[in-house]
Amino acid sequence: MRVPLHLAALTLLAAIPTSAPTQETPTEKTAAADVIRRINELERSLALPQLVARLTGARDAHRDAVVARAKELMDKELLAMADDITRHPETGWKEERSVKILTDYLTAHGFDVEPGVAGLKTAFVARYRRGAPGPNLGVIVEYDALRGTSRDFHGDQHSAQGPVGLAAAVAVAEFLTSSKTPGTVTVSGTPAEELASPAAKTVMYNAGVFKGADVLIRSHSSTATQVPGPGFGSCCMNINVIHYTFSGAPAHQLQAWDGRDALMGVIELFNHIDGLRKTLRPEAKVQGIITEGGKAPNVVPDRAVAEFWIRYPDPVYLAQVTERVNDAARGAGLATGTKVRIDVD
Repeated sequence: MRVPLHLAALTLLAAIPTSAPTQETPTEKTAAADVIRRINELERSLALPQLVARLTGARDAHRDAVVARAKELMDKELLAMADDITRHPETGWKEERSVKILTDYLTAHGFDVEPGVAGLKTAFVARYRRGAPGPNLGVIVEYDALRGTSRDFHGDQHSAQGPVGLAAAVAVAEFLTSSKTPGTVTVSGTPAEELASPAAKTVMYNAGVFKGADVLIRSHSSTATQVPGPGFGSCCMNINVIHYTFSGAPAHQLQAWDGRDALMGVIELFNHIDGLRKTLRPEAKVQGIITEGGKAPNVVPDRAVAEFWIRYPDPVYLAQVTERVNDAARGAGLATGTKVRIDVD
């Protein structure tokens, strides 16, 4: 009777193509070797293709009932919850209303909720236990909104991710009770996914929040149904968050030659990065904004700051891209007669 608990998660795992390493240099291959080895060992131990073929090739009334119940919960209750969270966006570390909505629903369906796990105010864990120890299905949910210049908004489907996760968790929990199957469903609420530091999931992982889960699954909406392209790390990005602070000398803009324009240093950094893009692998992402650009139009800015997020699946190549962006910042400083300080979050 334990098989249905794993079914949804195993089906999702089996849909991902076999890893084909994207590493190209010997250094990259060496750096990734241990991770790839563990992924391959896990895949072999689970025998996923054979297991999924067996499970999905046969009729399973229990499985179909769980899926139907999850859909019913979405249609009758949780789509409205998703709309509600969408209309009330809350950015990272401020998601108190969203967390209350999600945890109140879980409490109403028999889950024991532990708020503020890992010392994070808007993180939570909710558990539903049935009978003797059995398999533990972990469901991760996110709920923070994006930061906008005029208003915050949900543009990355986090408002729906929680309700979808709750539909699956509650449907499986109800199955455990009705079928008298021993097991646990654990919902982990992970805040501030759209913020860089501190990384909530890393903090929660280091605190042992995810220990005990046999499988961890997460929903993320999209405009299309698709399988990620093959390749180690193709679905996920490592990220470096870097602040570039340029320092110059102030002067009146009518005598700008007496100053050193820190804002021009930032602008040249952006120009240098645009020139770099065509030399980077297509998976690399370099995204930045100007967070400080001066105090008044008639004064040469003596301080300007840019924040960049640099992403790549492989930490080895990520370090190479990061150093090239750092060199671009140093070059921008030389070109404009300014100094640049580089701080990594």
